[in-house]
Formats: sequence, C-alpha cells, structure tokens
Amino acid sequence: MIGSGFVVHPGCPVLAEWSLAINEMPALPPGFAAVPGGGDAWTAAVRGAETGDDPGSVRWSFLSGMLHAAVVLAPDRPMQDAGPIIALGALALFDALATLAPPQVPIHLLPPDGLAVDGGRVATIQGAIAPGPSEMPPEWAVLGFEVTVQASDTEPGRTLDRTSLHEEGFGDVTADDILVNSLRHLLVWLDAWGQDGFAALALALRQRMAQQPVPA
Repeated sequence: MIGSGFVVHPGCPVLAEWSLAINEMPALPPGFAAVPGGGDAWTAAVRGAETGDDPGSVRWSFLSGMLHAAVVLAPDRPMQDAGPIIALGALALFDALATLAPPQVPIHLLPPDGLAVDGGRVATIQGAIAPGPSEMPPEWAVLGFEVTVQASDTEPGRTLDRTSLHEEGFGDVTADDILVNSLRHLLVWLDAWGQDGFAALALALRQRMAQQPVPA
C-alpha cells in the first residue's frame, strides 16, 4: 500500500526506492521496533546504540536495489569480539533466504561474513559491540546486513562473483519479506545462543557448511 496514493511502476527503481519511504512500515516480529529514517542504517544503528536506543530497535533502507538493515541487541553473554553477532546474523539470514528461495536454489555461507545464492554473493553481515572488559557482556551490540535484492542499473547481471536475489529466481520476494523473515529467524538463534552459548551457533554453522558443495 502506498500511503500517499502514488502508483509505483515495478520497473522503475527510483520510484521503487521512493515508495519504501512513503509505504507503511512492515509489521515486525515481537521484540522489534522500527526506528524511522533512511540512508546509512548501519551507522545510524551504531550511533543509536551508543546513545541509548532500546534493544530491538531496527533501522533499514532500500537503495539501488539493496536492502540495508541493522538491529540493536543486548547480549547477556561475554564476548571478546563481534564474532558471535556475525554468526547470529549469518544463521538468521541463511534460514530466511532458504525459506524464501525457489525450489532447488542453493544458499551458501561465505565465511567470514557473507552469503551466496548459487555461487554468487548476495549478502554481507556486520557486527559491532560496545567497548568494555571481555569477561563481561557488552552494554550493546549491533547486527547489520546488506542484501542485493535486484541488480542496479549500473551493474546489470552478475558482476564477477556477485548476483542478486531477483536474478536467482526470487522475483516475488521483497525487501520487507527479507527483513521480517530474518528478524523472525534471529529470535530463534538468539534463544539458542542464550540457552546453549556459542557452541549452538558454531554447530549450526558447521552443519550448513558441511551440506555445501566443495568449490571446483
């Protein structure tokens, strides 16, 4: 639904980006709250975490065919770096894309911080934590990810080892679909991490890696 009454032609990327700004926000899963604004979701989320944004605060934008999203978290486990946050993001986004993918389209992990569809990179994951002693849980963490939903006008088609979801058959999948499904799966992995620690995340990552074909 376009809030202002504008009709957006599906083939026009400029109007499609404009429509995201005027559309109603998607219904996020319980525990998450949208923070208005666009542009650099990652930088805004980190700054928001530093200045007291609540856990579960979500920022995102959709620019040049790419979804940018970031969420503030409140870890309850000590960590030396942002590795566990990136692992959470990798599992959540992997499972979300696997749910949305057409039949027989493979999703691959690209360590240390990426995902691929049918061999082409489509996503990058970021993680940050508040500075502090490694034996204590950080005051905040931020998980961010970028997903190439559709190729931009300047880079049509696959560029080297990169691709887009729409090129790989995700034609009906929207940025909102990816965001909402990723957050739903993030809740699952946050619960697993809280109950069983990083070992649960590491095991799940190894299982997914073991199912991937070995590159030629």
